Amino acid sequence: IAEKMGFKSCFPVSGQTYSRKLDTRVANVLAGIAASAHKFSNDIRLLQHLKEIEEPFEKNQ
Repeated sequence: IAEKMGFKSCFPVSGQTYSRKLDTRVANVLAGIAASAHKFSNDIRLLQHLKEIEEPFEKNQ
């Protein structure tokens, strides 16, 4: 069934007893994305505080 649906691989046993290694891989990827987003937003905030970057404004604003 999995092959017919286009899945490249599947677990031989499904249910609540599958390997938790997949969960840790997904959690690690999400943690990496969150850490990068936090660093980016923190750097932007600090650069704005030091007036190194500013939001552009038009003449009529």
